[in-house]
Amino acid sequence: MINFIVVIVGVTIAFQLSNRKEKSDQRQLERNSLESIVLDLDDDIYHLEQSTDTIKILKSRLEYFVANLYQKKVNRDSLIDLISIQYVQSPFIPRDNTYQSLLTSGKLDVIDDFELRKQLTQLYHGYYQSIKLIDQLSAQQKNELILPYLMTLDHGNPGSINVYEPSFVNSNSYSLYYLTQKLAQDQIALNSAVQLREDIKKKLKD
Repeated sequence: MINFIVVIVGVTIAFQLSNRKEKSDQRQLERNSLESIVLDLDDDIYHLEQSTDTIKILKSRLEYFVANLYQKKVNRDSLIDLISIQYVQSPFIPRDNTYQSLLTSGKLDVIDDFELRKQLTQLYHGYYQSIKLIDQLSAQQKNELILPYLMTLDHGNPGSINVYEPSFVNSNSYSLYYLTQKLAQDQIALNSAVQLREDIKKKLKD
């Protein structure tokens, strides 16, 4: 009887120690994952800040130009410089190796904070995917319609360009539309990434 009790106690202790080790390993994996995600977010935030700052400048210049275009008050002195804006394509490629690794391995729930998992999913599957879609559609539109048209223009002779022809007006209008949509989505993703980074850092301090 005593031997049986000793065995039961031994098994129970071993089970508890095993559970404790498993929980400790899970906590360490969670911490390592969160620290790695913070580094990923640092990189994403840097590039999104660069993108939004650049797009704000280009969008402002193109807005002014398009407004003058519709009012037939185009200043040709900076025409070629403004046309070059239409060549700009700045796709955002997120650094998501840590998140994708957790997702594909089925270990995303190692992050036990439901709100953090929700924020991660919203950022990577929501906001980042929206940016990707805008970039893909814009690249297709530019490569198939806008760039072939722009290549027909005589960039060395701005005076020869008919700025009021429909193709020219449409190419500028679409470029402005792309920059507007791109800026909006990049800004949303940037704000979300900054907030997520702060929330993760707060959890790591707890």
